[in-house]
Amino acid sequence: MGLPVTLFTSEDSGAPQLPTGGNPTQAEIIAIIKACLVDGYGTKAALGWSVELEDSANAKIAFKNNIADGGSGGILVLQPDGAVAANGKIRFFGCRSFTDFDTYAQRDYYSSIQTNSYQKQWYLIGTSVSFYFVLVNSNVTTMYLSYSNEPGFFAGDIDALLPNDAGRFMVLNSFSVSDSTSTSWSTSLSNLGYDDNQALNLMFDADGHPTNTEDYYTRLPTVSNIVSLADTPDITTTLANIMVVLGSVTSQDRNGVYGKNSNLSPYLRGFLPGLVQTGYLGFKDELWPMAERDFNGVMYRAFRTRVATQFWFNLEAWYD
Repeated sequence: MGLPVTLFTSEDSGAPQLPTGGNPTQAEIIAIIKACLVDGYGTKAALGWSVELEDSANAKIAFKNNIADGGSGGILVLQPDGAVAANGKIRFFGCRSFTDFDTYAQRDYYSSIQTNSYQKQWYLIGTSVSFYFVLVNSNVTTMYLSYSNEPGFFAGDIDALLPNDAGRFMVLNSFSVSDSTSTSWSTSLSNLGYDDNQALNLMFDADGHPTNTEDYYTRLPTVSNIVSLADTPDITTTLANIMVVLGSVTSQDRNGVYGKNSNLSPYLRGFLPGLVQTGYLGFKDELWPMAERDFNGVMYRAFRTRVATQFWFNLEAWYD
């Protein structure tokens, strides 16, 4: 059995809210994420992450995923990218060892998101070991974002193929294999699918080596399409996982073994958890959020992106 999934939204009873005029501060965003991961609200229990350290005065926090549920114990660090202010940037990264906000080890590339006046809603979907967080663009009412930005990120363990992969924790936002402070639409989670192969982040070797890393990318199982279609297909189709692969098929691990045969940095490392791609595109003019859909007896929620709707969140269980 996989891990149970919870969907949190700003529409829930008792949910923390963004300012009615938008432009939330970094502290207000962190409070929402903390409510979902650690504290819970209303009748919804938290996902079961823990707080390693918090500096609330300076809007800094470090979360750890749930080892008892099979998590890697990876750490997500969020802190201001600049001054704490309305419409401020949040910088975030993953690491494997954390002492304080100045002392940590095995960090992956950092990314940033930035709030704005049109972010008045949010949602977070996840488990005790990983989640996706999105600040909803309230100016866009349909499923097609086009060039409008909808900031968001993934953090947690990928669905790794190697048992006990020590390097499976990662964050995803900027689609860049380098540190990035960009907050444009092109470096947002909602840009997923713009290309069939997009940069994710670095990943440490599966045996826990403290320094050796490789850059990993998405590999979409079916062809993406940047043209947004208004079709509304009523099709139950095979749902395919989004692969996490090395940037090159000729990459070799630290022992000189090609990725296809490596148990340290394998070419196919695993999959993004809980997010699948369908074999069809459409729904450009459907209102956001679309009604949840039953695919093969499992409920799914559409993920809004810059391309035609083709990605769906599993609402029941991840890591099956």
